[in-house]
Amino acid sequence: MIWYLSSWIAGTAIRLTQMYAPTNIIANFIRTRHGHKWGLPIAAVLVPAYAIAFSRVVDPATATGNGWLYLLAVLMFGNTGKLFALGILGAVLLVRAKVREWTWVGSHSRTA
Repeated sequence: MIWYLSSWIAGTAIRLTQMYAPTNIIANFIRTRHGHKWGLPIAAVLVPAYAIAFSRVVDPATATGNGWLYLLAVLMFGNTGKLFALGILGAVLLVRAKVREWTWVGSHSRTA
């Protein structure tokens, strides 16, 4: 019973994080067909912003040894990497979608 309850709480927390965390909202948007073209511009703006925020948090964390600041630094570092990967993923998905559109149009125009 305790295992079931703790699994349910963990699953609910993960689902809420997937729904409401800013980088996950951006990730869901970039994975849509309309969002593919916005992958690189979003990454170009937010990756340096998260990198600067990471460096601003790491300095006080190392000076004070505060564990909560380390947790925040790890979160910002992970978000930087996630947004960098999403920028590349958005470009790859856009190219793949365009190639599929071109091959679909080309294959149907020959049959007419």
